[in-house]
Amino acid sequence: MATEFNDASHWGFFMTGTTLTSSTGKYTRVSELVLAGLRAQGVFDNMVDGITAPTIDKLWLDKNSDPAVLKEWDATGSAWVPMNFERLFGRAIVTPMAAPTGTADALVVAEPEPFIRNRMYSLTPVADNAGAATIQVTGVGTYAVKYTDGTDIAAQEFKAGNPTILLFTGSRFEVVFKIADIYEVRDQLSEIAAQLPPLDSSTMLVDNAAGTARENKSFGEVRFLLEQSLSSGMDDGATSSANATALAAALATSASSGLPVQPAVGTIPLAVNSVGEVPSGASIVGLGPYRTTIERDGSNPGLNVDDGANVTLSGFTLDMNYSDGAVSGHAIRTEGANNLTVENVRLLDFAWDGVDAAGGTGVLVAAVDDATRPQNPRLRDLHLEANNTGEQAFGWIFDRTDNGFVRDVYSKGAVGNALGTGMAHELKNIARYSIMAGLNAEASSIGLGFGQESAGSFDGATNNIFMSLLAHGCDAGFVSSKGQQNLGVGLMYTLDTGKPNTRTKYAMQFDNDSRSNAVFASFASSTVDAVADFEDGARYNYAQFYSTVTGNVAKFQTGTTRNVVDVVHPGATESSILGLISDTSGSSTRGSAANVVYSAATGERVGSLSGTYHDKLEESGAAWNVAHYWRTEALNNVIHAMGHNGTSGNLAGWQVSVPGDANRAGWWHVLGATVDDDRWAVRGWGQSEVFGFTKAAFLPTRDATDAQSRGKALGSSTQRFTWGYMMNVSLFPAASVTPTVNGEMTFQLTSNTSLAIKVKGSDGVVRTASLTLA
Repeated sequence: MATEFNDASHWGFFMTGTTLTSSTGKYTRVSELVLAGLRAQGVFDNMVDGITAPTIDKLWLDKNSDPAVLKEWDATGSAWVPMNFERLFGRAIVTPMAAPTGTADALVVAEPEPFIRNRMYSLTPVADNAGAATIQVTGVGTYAVKYTDGTDIAAQEFKAGNPTILLFTGSRFEVVFKIADIYEVRDQLSEIAAQLPPLDSSTMLVDNAAGTARENKSFGEVRFLLEQSLSSGMDDGATSSANATALAAALATSASSGLPVQPAVGTIPLAVNSVGEVPSGASIVGLGPYRTTIERDGSNPGLNVDDGANVTLSGFTLDMNYSDGAVSGHAIRTEGANNLTVENVRLLDFAWDGVDAAGGTGVLVAAVDDATRPQNPRLRDLHLEANNTGEQAFGWIFDRTDNGFVRDVYSKGAVGNALGTGMAHELKNIARYSIMAGLNAEASSIGLGFGQESAGSFDGATNNIFMSLLAHGCDAGFVSSKGQQNLGVGLMYTLDTGKPNTRTKYAMQFDNDSRSNAVFASFASSTVDAVADFEDGARYNYAQFYSTVTGNVAKFQTGTTRNVVDVVHPGATESSILGLISDTSGSSTRGSAANVVYSAATGERVGSLSGTYHDKLEESGAAWNVAHYWRTEALNNVIHAMGHNGTSGNLAGWQVSVPGDANRAGWWHVLGATVDDDRWAVRGWGQSEVFGFTKAAFLPTRDATDAQSRGKALGSSTQRFTWGYMMNVSLFPAASVTPTVNGEMTFQLTSNTSLAIKVKGSDGVVRTASLTLA
C-alpha cells in the first residue's frame, strides 16, 4: 500500500454494528472519519457537518464537495474559507504589520498574512495620534481603534516609533496595553520640572523662607537649616539660661509642626526650670546619649511633661548633677500625661536628699488622681544611674498607670539609705496592665518593687507581667507590697560585690497583704535570710526557684497563709529542704490556711492545703475518713510495693517516729535466708517487745530463735477471745498460779506427778481439784 495518503482517492471503512452486513458496513473518506473522531473526543466540539453552513461561530465540515472540506468564517472577507495550520494554531502569535501610511488618526496598512479575527498584530506608528483613530487594511476594510471597554483611544496612544499591540476582533482593533496616561503624566512632570531650578548630585530643592518658591541648596546648607530649625540655637557654648530659652521656643515649634527638637552635639548646660512644661506633641530627639548631653544647672528640676500628652524623648543624656551639689529632683517626670515615650536615653546622678520635696527618680510617670491615670507610657533602652549617696533614689516609677511598656532598662544605685526602699524598677500603688521585659538592676536596695504608700485597704499593683529580671548586688530581687494578681517569669538573683546592705536579703519578698502573685523560673544564689519571704499578711502567693543559697529557702512570718513554694532544685550541697524552712506564721501546715513547701528533687512535701496527700490512680468510690491524711486509691488492687536488694536481714515496712524517739514502732517484713525463713515483725513498746509471724507460728518473741518468755498474753482477763478452735493444744502450766477474776480457771503444775485445777467462783471463793499424773 502506498505510504502517501490521497483523500480524494482513498476510502475508509467502519461498521455500525458487531456483525458485518450490507447495512452495517460503511465507506467514508478517511479525513471525514478522523474529524468525526476528534469531534467525538471534544477537540472539534463546535464542528457542524452538512451541505448548509451553520452560524458563523462554528466550524463547518462542508459536504457540498467530495471529499468534504473543513471551513471557518472569515470576518475580513465575509466568507467561509478552508481551515489550514495557520488559522488553527497561529492565533496566539503577534504578527507585525507593515509600516503605516495615511495620517496620524487615519492609518493605512497592507493586509498582513494571515489577517484573521482573534489574532494580535503589532503596529509601529510614524506619528502621534491626536484622538480617535482608524486603520484601513488595504483590500479588506477600515476598522476603528478602541480600548477594550469600547471607548475611543486617547491622544498619544499611538506614539511615533513605539510599537502598539492590537487585537483584531473581526470588527475592530483593540489596544491591549494602554500607555496614553503615562505620557500625559510625563508631560505634566516635564512642565513642572521646567519651572524648577537645575539640580546636580550634590544639591536638593527646599522651600524658601517665605514658602513661596523652591530653591536649589547643597546638602550642607540643608543640614545647617535643619539643625538651626530643630535645635533653635541650643549650644554647648551658650549659657544655661540662653539654652533654656532656646529649648522652650523649639519645643513650641515642635508641638505645632510635629518636627523634633534636636539638641546639638556636646554638653549643653541647661536651666531646665526655665523651660516649663514640654507641650503635647513635642519631642526631643538627640543624636545619641553619647553625643548629646543636657547638663542640669544648679537647683533646677529635670524635664517636666505634666501637660504634654504624646511626647517623645530620645537620643540624649540628662545629667542631674546631684554629686556637684544640686538638690533633689526627678530627671523626667509627668503627672497625668498619656503616651509618654522615653527611649535610648541615659539619666545620671539623681537622688533625693531626704529633705527637698522634688524627689529623686530617673523617670516618674504618675497620676494626679484615679480619674487622670496616665495611659500607655513606654520606656525602652534606658541607662539609669542614681547617686547612691543620697537618702533615697528610684530608677523609674509607674504610679497608678495603665497599659505601660518597659523594655531593656538598666538601673543602678537606687538605694534607700534611710528607709531601705530604694528601687531600681518600680510599679507603685494601683499600677495596672504593664508588661516589663529585660530589666537589669545593680547595686540597689530592691531590684523590682511593687511599692505602696498608704496602709489599710488593698490598692497595690495589679495584673502586671515582668519577664527576665536580673538583680545583682541588690539587697532584694523582687518585692511585692500589696501587689495582687501579678505574674513574673524569669528572675536571676545574686549578691555579688557592691550590694548596699540597706535591708534584709531576700531573692523575693511578698509583704503588706500581697496576694495571688506568682513568680516562675527563678534562680537564687549567695547568702540570704531566705530565698522567698512572706510577711505582713501575704497570702495565696506562689514562688518557684532553683536555689544555691546559704540560708532558708522559705520564710513564713506571722499572719501569712496559703503561700506555696516550689524548690525545683536545692543546689550543689543541700539534699533536704526540711531544715531550710522558717515558719512562724501561726498557720497549720495541714489545711486550707497552710503555707506549703515542696521539692520534687528532694522528695519532700511540707504542708497541704487540702490537709491530705492524695494519689488517685482511678476513682475507687472509697469513703474517706477525715483522719486519712495519706490516701491512695484505685479501682481495685491498691498495693504499695516496697523493694530492696534481696539480702538476708533487709527490712521493708512502715515505721512510726515521734519526737525524741526516731524508731518508736514499726511493722516490718524481714527477709530470711530462704523464702521459708521470711517473717513479719511488729516492734514497739520501747522496741524490746516484739511479736513475730513466721511460716509456722505467731510468736510473742523477737524471732524464731528467741527462747525467752516475753510475758505477753493472748487477750486479757477483761478482753477475751470468745472461742478458740485448735487441733493441737500444748500448755505449759506455771508452778503456782491463782485465778483472780470470778469465773477464771487456772492450771497449776505443782510437781511432776500433780496437776491442780483452780476455779474462782461467782462467790469469789477459789476451789481446787488435783489430778495425779502417772
